[in-house]
Amino acid sequence: MIRRASAAFLALAMAVAACGGGSESLFQGNTAGADAGGAGGDSGGVGGANSDAASGSGGSQAKGGSAGAGGADAGGCGPCNDGISCTLDECQGTVCTHKVGPNSGPTACPTGTTCDLLKGCIAATACTTDDQCVAQLGSDACKTGIKCDPQSHVCTYKPLDKDQDSFPPVVCGGTDCDDDNPAIFKGAIEVCDGKDNDCDGKTDVGATCSGLQTCTAGACSCPPANTCGADCIDKQTSDLHCGTCGNACPSAAHCQAGACVCTAGAAICSGLCVDLDNDPNNCGSCNAKCAAGYACQNKTCLCTKTPCNGACIDTASDPANCGGCNKPCGAGQSCVSGQCTCPGNVAACNGACPNYQTDPFNCGGCAIACTGGKTCVSGSCQCTSGLSACGGVCVNTLVDPQNCGSCGVKCGAGKSCSNGVCIGCPLADLVVLIDNSGSMDAALASSQTRWAASVAAIKAFIAEAQTATFGVGLQYIAMDSQAPTPCTDNTVCTSGGDPFAYCDTTTHTCVYYLSSNLSCAPSDYANLAVSIAPPTSTQIKLIGSSLDAHSATFSTPQHIALQGALSAAKTSSQATGHRVAVVMLTDGIPNECPQSATVTDAVNAVAPYASGTPKVPTYVVGVGTVGDADWQPTAWSQIAAAGGTSTFYSGTSQAEIQAALDSIRNSFGACP
Repeated sequence: MIRRASAAFLALAMAVAACGGGSESLFQGNTAGADAGGAGGDSGGVGGANSDAASGSGGSQAKGGSAGAGGADAGGCGPCNDGISCTLDECQGTVCTHKVGPNSGPTACPTGTTCDLLKGCIAATACTTDDQCVAQLGSDACKTGIKCDPQSHVCTYKPLDKDQDSFPPVVCGGTDCDDDNPAIFKGAIEVCDGKDNDCDGKTDVGATCSGLQTCTAGACSCPPANTCGADCIDKQTSDLHCGTCGNACPSAAHCQAGACVCTAGAAICSGLCVDLDNDPNNCGSCNAKCAAGYACQNKTCLCTKTPCNGACIDTASDPANCGGCNKPCGAGQSCVSGQCTCPGNVAACNGACPNYQTDPFNCGGCAIACTGGKTCVSGSCQCTSGLSACGGVCVNTLVDPQNCGSCGVKCGAGKSCSNGVCIGCPLADLVVLIDNSGSMDAALASSQTRWAASVAAIKAFIAEAQTATFGVGLQYIAMDSQAPTPCTDNTVCTSGGDPFAYCDTTTHTCVYYLSSNLSCAPSDYANLAVSIAPPTSTQIKLIGSSLDAHSATFSTPQHIALQGALSAAKTSSQATGHRVAVVMLTDGIPNECPQSATVTDAVNAVAPYASGTPKVPTYVVGVGTVGDADWQPTAWSQIAAAGGTSTFYSGTSQAEIQAALDSIRNSFGACP
């Protein structure tokens, strides 16, 4: 029970004993560092409590009295005093050890006794040899190292301790419950191995495992609630497995109480920490996406562009609302900085994308028209090959009677220019413009349709010998458009005669349901169906085949067709020096391009050509039956008068139509 003290202190104690204290206990107080000492006597003093690493030691058994109790150890072992005065009690780390003390000093037993590690001072067996001791004590398996002490002549021994852990086995009165394992003894640290390491009768109770592992069936393992693959984690705090395995928190979030929580008031949407106050894809709540042109402010989608028809539009780039609401760009155009722009970043012109390098109406820029017969070459108005610029007009000095041979040389009355020399009356050509509107399918008095009678009369006329000296060309009053029609609404589309046509809001071009796309562009009609040429067998065949390939199915953009045919006639006259006239066979007046068109539009179309240079007159043959609702003698005469031919010709039958053509040929063919 004696706590091991320093050698100097033991020497001091022995000196005190030598000075005569035979009837008193050796120690009456605790060792150095004790806070209170016990009174000694014959029965030994009570050891004081030690506040540092060592407990106080009890008093010695001077005259047969029991030793005092040692003080409590405040170190890592707790109290180590075994209550036996002849033993030395030590704290090694966290384990108390006990061994027989020296047979002198405070651990000495009275004469005639010896120290037993478990029982204390017991009656000793006298001896003179080791054999005597072995004979006396050898039969007790709990005693080892039996020998005769040569000084005291008593038998001494050590208690059984096979595993040398300083703890005798339980069978010998000790506390070691497994004397074959030095790690198992009373007070040992309990580990998770399925054994009772501290000999408290309980297996693995108090054993600790690393991290969140627990001791189960003699081994440390991760509880199922904390297992995620090979990891043992706390799902309440793990950023990689928050709440459930694999539920990783976003980089800006942390796991709290099994839930990912974003910092600074953000919310988790689709695995990301987002600001619901300002995120346009999660405005006010997850996946609440603001529409194009809207921004998120204070959890509300607000239009930051221009409100147009209930939508938020960027008028700087939207081709349907370019520069303002309901300002669409034309087909193939884009909107750049609020301006409709054509491919190549070229500004649009009146809603279209002209080729400024070749377009004679937009040569080198928007609305820069080439005049005087000039064409657009590389963005500049120029006369074509073979023509010369005279007074700002392109003329063929080989055939132009106003500039015959060179600019300003005029041929006299009744003369024409041929190869740059003034000669007699010039040749004459005719452009036949036939009405192919649906009303031409109506029957004449002869039961022949207006269309069939007109076609037959034309074929017969061009085959006549008298027509052989004329050049003849052919065009139709209604024809298909050669380019998509730009539009902003259905009005432009239905004006072409197709009541089911509509404006495609994506391409901003007309979509037609009927078989044709009615052209409202004079330039389309200026490209004659059959070019002007002498009525050779080839030309006669070309005109006949063209007529046979057409039918009366259209409406009547009469004024548009007149503009195109007259333009073609004038161009031909300028190129050849021939006199050219347009002969229109029709059963009506303008009613298309737009539908509100009237006879005035036709009058305005022919008048400039009748008075221009060279003059291109317009003859009118009215086809139909006198008295029919669509018989228009007044209107036709107005057109003929504006075209420089006074009045219209009647065509109530094939024969009358052919006779009208003959009369026109003879009249126009005579020299002025």
